[in-house]
Amino acid sequence: MSNSLTTARHLAQQLTAERVDVNEVEKILAYARRVRDVGKVRQMIRRLAVQDVIVYSKQTKRYAQAIRRVVEPALPDDPGAALHLLGWTTRLMHYERARAGSQRGRRRQRR
Repeated sequence: MSNSLTTARHLAQQLTAERVDVNEVEKILAYARRVRDVGKVRQMIRRLAVQDVIVYSKQTKRYAQAIRRVVEPALPDDPGAALHLLGWTTRLMHYERARAGSQRGRRRQRR
């Protein structure tokens, strides 16, 4: 597995463990695709984590803080590499969420 996929897998596992909504990471990916500027993406991640700009619930703020803590340090400076990392992170978050759900289902069946 390439280094960027290993990083994406690690990020997906961390974000899933912190129960971050994958839709919030997908919104950041969509913004990154639009602006293609990693500096602006980092700035937006920081802003969402500290300001009450667009907060639909207390969970949204918690998601933004977790994304800042987990994703921002790993985000490469190259826009293409950043898009690659964010894209794979969101795909792997879907996988991790499905896997965690199937494991919970197996535990319930054993009882």
